[in-house]
Amino acid sequence: MISFTKDITSKIKLYHQLYERFSEEIKNGSLKPDSKLPSIRQVSEEFEISKNTVTKAYNLLEKNGFIHSEEKRGYFVNSISESAQETKAPTETAKTEPEDNSIPTVESILKQRRPVLLSDDMPPAPADLSSVIADSISVVAKQSVPEEEPVEEPEEKPEEDSVPTPQSTQSIEQPSVTVPEEKSETEPETPPSVQTLIAQICTHVLKDTQTEPAREPFGEKSFREAIAKFLKSHLNIQTSPEQIVVASDSRHLLKSILALQTIREPFEKSNGMGLLKLADKLSSGSATPVKAQTGLAEGTDENTKMIFTKSKLPYREIPYDELGLNPQDIHNSESTSIFIVPGDLKPLTTGDCKERIWQILDWAYQISYRHIIEYDTSPLLSEPERIRIKSSDLRSKVIYINSFENLLWGGLKAAFAVLPSSVCADYKQYYDYLPCPLSLLEQRILTEFINNGSLEQIKRG
Repeated sequence: MISFTKDITSKIKLYHQLYERFSEEIKNGSLKPDSKLPSIRQVSEEFEISKNTVTKAYNLLEKNGFIHSEEKRGYFVNSISESAQETKAPTETAKTEPEDNSIPTVESILKQRRPVLLSDDMPPAPADLSSVIADSISVVAKQSVPEEEPVEEPEEKPEEDSVPTPQSTQSIEQPSVTVPEEKSETEPETPPSVQTLIAQICTHVLKDTQTEPAREPFGEKSFREAIAKFLKSHLNIQTSPEQIVVASDSRHLLKSILALQTIREPFEKSNGMGLLKLADKLSSGSATPVKAQTGLAEGTDENTKMIFTKSKLPYREIPYDELGLNPQDIHNSESTSIFIVPGDLKPLTTGDCKERIWQILDWAYQISYRHIIEYDTSPLLSEPERIRIKSSDLRSKVIYINSFENLLWGGLKAAFAVLPSSVCADYKQYYDYLPCPLSLLEQRILTEFINNGSLEQIKRG
């Protein structure tokens, strides 16, 4: 094991600090060619950093030719060649904000109250949605007011005795004309920024006056339909819009799901037992709930653990190997549900990886009360090789949670979950009295953002 000291005050991302340390040891010969690197779990435990961070560092080392991975064996050091190119560490430009002694505004309060993401490697938000909406509202307001026609002032007649000078004659006879610059045909068009796209869509939505919609506490139907379309086309996840619920933050959404009876008080559902009969048994006490416990991967970050602690839901850490969570350890954990985040399964399309996913799904299929909570924080459009368990779920046992914040860098705060039928019914009955936490304006902006292909423009940019 190499020595490594993480610098939390540095502007260099933690995974890149680890990457630089390993690459330095490989280049100076301390780590010999063909020698085996410690496993992701060992590095995570030794340096007290998350497995997701170690995984990103190993992936970058493999991408730049320093190491290679072998199935069921681990990671091994390559011989240094000219193909190994060192990647510069991403840095953030230091910003010095002037001291603000003015009265706080709604926008400033929103910025101060913005929660921190679970991922420690999420890039900063380029613009807050509240400021974009405010700018768009001012644009619409200006466009809605007719411009006043300019009043022509009477020309002043020159006095008869005055003699025009050569300069005055030249200014009258030869007015200056500004010729617009021709745009080069070979000059490539710069793709619009996220702020520009959001501002354009926001302005269009504000102009589109519609009647007040019906109350939809779990998200506007058109927005849920757009999400279902997006999941099918980009992640191969097929679902009904009726099984999608919308929220403003993925962590709040997770906490709301953990409060449901189907998660907190799981029970064995016998064949032929309908919902009414089951409700009678629960109310009479003849149906005894099973003790709830969630399985988390070893090394899960403390913020996530705190959500389970605050929800008063017991959890147990489960070890994993080079391919991710071990199905046999899941069986032995006596968990009623398991919680999986990116990094708990290796992003490979190999047969071993797919077999591992089927084994985990089979664990959930064996007993009616078991569920898999897939908390997806990976970039949606940049990792097509990462397999989502939800895309292979044939019996609706996976609770899939995601957020557009991961795709739009915090400019838009919107989260959603795809719920199995039983969990969805419980969720809608439990939270029907609450309004949708995501504003109607934000839902319609995101709906158009998905339907008009703006997400693909961001990917190409």
